[in-house]
Amino acid sequence: MGRCHDRGDPNPLPQKPLGLWHPLQFKSGTGKICFAVFSYARIAQLAEQLICNQQVDGSNPSAGSILNRRHRSTVTQLSRRILWFTIAMIVVQPGHAEGDWVSINAVGDVPVYETTATESIANLILFVGGKGWWGRLDSQNFLIRKRRALVAEGANIYIFPNPSKEKITYKYRVSEQHARRIDALVTHIRNQDTLPMVLVGFSRGAVSVANYATRYANSVDGIALVSGIYRSDVAKRNKFSMESIIGKKVDSRVLILHHQEDQCKVTWPSSVRKFFEALENVDKTLVFLSGGEPTGRKCGPLHFHGFEGVESAAVTELMDWIRAN
Repeated sequence: MGRCHDRGDPNPLPQKPLGLWHPLQFKSGTGKICFAVFSYARIAQLAEQLICNQQVDGSNPSAGSILNRRHRSTVTQLSRRILWFTIAMIVVQPGHAEGDWVSINAVGDVPVYETTATESIANLILFVGGKGWWGRLDSQNFLIRKRRALVAEGANIYIFPNPSKEKITYKYRVSEQHARRIDALVTHIRNQDTLPMVLVGFSRGAVSVANYATRYANSVDGIALVSGIYRSDVAKRNKFSMESIIGKKVDSRVLILHHQEDQCKVTWPSSVRKFFEALENVDKTLVFLSGGEPTGRKCGPLHFHGFEGVESAAVTELMDWIRAN
């Protein structure tokens, strides 16, 4: 739901208060898209003003007519070029205004990015991996690059930000302070509607989700651990694994979504299966995806770890799990 800003002409003509820019608003599956285009009516008025201001020799009335025609032709060509340029920009960059930035003091200095679906079925709080997220919508992280697809499937999405522009660590992700900030956003959303609430953590984002789920039992309706962190031979990371944080019990429905060929050194598929099988008395679902053509580094977003080439299948599995419960 983007915002439109009306950029009015600093020198409006008295005949008609038309701004040089006119904001137009359309509604799509990802909310409202707002953009501005040049108004033909306004350009025509400027042309009239330009023509009227010309100093034409009164002894030669035809000169004014010729000058008028030339100016009208020039302005018409200019307006057409501006219109087509604007349309081209809209086609190339259609998603710049699909969501809102919401500042919540208890969450942090960086605003939360949210987009609501036309027909919402659930609220999803998304947790990016790596060193966290501080507002970059051009991030290649799986959850960021597929946010529009999630909204199109009926999810209201809320991208959870870092508390500041600084990067966050594994240690911070398992802290009580981090969990309190997450709970502040959960409470904020609960006050808006009664839709199911699901926390979705990708890679290190799964550490944030697991930490919250164990500290705030039954506060959400489900958690999705997507390409999460599990036990491996990288000993210093094992204390941040799902086995260490969650153990064998969590008071929430759980979806574990992973690629069966994930080659990241801290997200072994074999450990994923062992963790899933060890969970006791939990409403649990395990989905392994296959296929895709990785092009990036093994622990990066453009590899099996980030579902490159099978992103749509990953979105479908996540949203089908939400619908089924």
